[in-house]
Amino acid sequence: MKITALTLATIATLGLSAAAQTPASGAARPAQPPASAPAAPTAQPAKPPEPPGQPLNIMLELTITDQAGTGTPTKKTVNLIVADRQNGSIRSRGRVGPGRDVVINVDARPLITRDNVIRLDLGLEYQPVVDERVTAATAPPNPAPFPPEQSYSNLNQRISVLLESGKPLVISQAADPGSPRQISVEVKATIAR
Repeated sequence: MKITALTLATIATLGLSAAAQTPASGAARPAQPPASAPAAPTAQPAKPPEPPGQPLNIMLELTITDQAGTGTPTKKTVNLIVADRQNGSIRSRGRVGPGRDVVINVDARPLITRDNVIRLDLGLEYQPVVDERVTAATAPPNPAPFPPEQSYSNLNQRISVLLESGKPLVISQAADPGSPRQISVEVKATIAR
C-alpha cells in the first residue's frame, strides 16, 4: 500500500482535532450526576377495609342542659338508635317569632371496640332562643314600633369520645360568650343485646 502525503496529513489533522477535544488529565471537568430515570412513586399499602359492624344496636341518649343565669335550667333530650359502625342523624327545627329558627341537629356514629367500649363520633348543632322581652320597667320611654329583642345562642361541636355501656358522661360544657348562659351535653350509650 502506498501512503501518500495527503493521507498522512489527513490522519495527522484528525489526530490533532481529537486531542484538542479531549481534556487534559489534570483539567477539572464539572461533575455531572449520572443520568437516572425518575424514581417511580412508591405505592402506599392499601388500607384494609373496615370490618363490618357487630349485629348490635346502640341506644344513644343526649341530654342538653341549658342554664341561663340563675333561672331553672332547660333540658332537651334527643334519643336515637344506631347500629354498630353505622351513621345516624336527627334534624329538628322549629320557628320562634318572625323568621327565627331553633335547631337541634345530631349526627352520630358509634363503634363497639373489642373491649365492649363504645367509641362515639358525635356532631351536635344546637341553636336555642332565649326570650328576653323588654319589660315595661326597662323599656325606653318611647318604645320603637318593632318587636321586642331576643337573644340567640349557637353551639356547634364535633367530638369523639369513649363511653362505657349504660353510663352517662358529660362530654362538653360551654359558656355563651354574650351572656351568663351555660350549655352542657351529657351522653349515655347503651349496647342493646
